Amino acid sequence: MMMKTSELTRAQLNWAVAQAEGDKVYRPRLGRPDDWDKEAYLADGSDDRWVVRVQNRNVARFVDWTYNPSGSWWQGGPIIERAGMEFSSELCDDSGRYIRCGPEDIYLAKCQIEDAMAPTCAWGPTHLIAAMRCYVASKLGAEVEVPEELT
Repeated sequence: MMMKTSELTRAQLNWAVAQAEGDKVYRPRLGRPDDWDKEAYLADGSDDRWVVRVQNRNVARFVDWTYNPSGSWWQGGPIIERAGMEFSSELCDDSGRYIRCGPEDIYLAKCQIEDAMAPTCAWGPTHLIAAMRCYVASKLGAEVEVPEELT
């Protein structure tokens, strides 16, 4: 299903970031231990149904882990740093007037990708969501094809 990057949230946004990163396979979780604590596990707002399969260099095999760059600074922070993003709560239009998005989107992330003529900007209710929307828009465009399972 085609979705606007500016409207992606939670699992949809995390899936899109994994696609933009290019080296991650975002897929449904296959199983979990019997003694896992779901409330503690999901405290950061992640979606427990989807994981990223990554290569663990220490054990030379692939491992699954919950991927939540739009809710975890540990995962989203390096992307923000690598993309050289800046944050604001306001933006000037061509005439110099300040503009804002809706009341729920109070943070603006801006990044400049090497080949782009102008910086990419995106709004979000948190710094991480704004940043990940900005990153996805800069890499994949204003609309992305999201799997039906995530909508």
